[in-house]
Amino acid sequence: VNMCYCGDKLEFSEHCGKFIKGEENARTPLELMKSRYSAFVSEDYQYIYDTYYEKTRNFTVEDLATSNKSSHWVGLEIIDYDNKEGIVTFIAKYRENGFTFEHKEKSKFIFENYKWYYYGMLPFPKQIKIKPNEPCPCGSGKKYKKCCGK
Repeated sequence: VNMCYCGDKLEFSEHCGKFIKGEENARTPLELMKSRYSAFVSEDYQYIYDTYYEKTRNFTVEDLATSNKSSHWVGLEIIDYDNKEGIVTFIAKYRENGFTFEHKEKSKFIFENYKWYYYGMLPFPKQIKIKPNEPCPCGSGKKYKKCCGK
């Protein structure tokens, strides 16, 4: 059995394909995110364009096709999701010019007119570099290297 591009055990036509073909609407932000990834893999840029929230969309279908011309999408990993809040965090891997890259994103989705739409990216919290001799941020009073930095 050929798995769907998003990694689901179902075949593409039974999973993301039915959303991309317009047979069904994605019921959750996670389903929409996976189907959008599958649309990138299958180069269905019209679907990606159509599922992008209109008020945050500032490009054309042709722009999508051009910007993804040399990218070959090779894997999707869902890190976290909250269907109620409309947030999905993921890593999408792609190959370009012989190198593999990771696109990590925290996405916001919005529900309007009975459909989910991709709204845009949310910022990741800044990660701070803690030096070994600094106090541990957990509040133990110990140096970082003797506490959580072990």
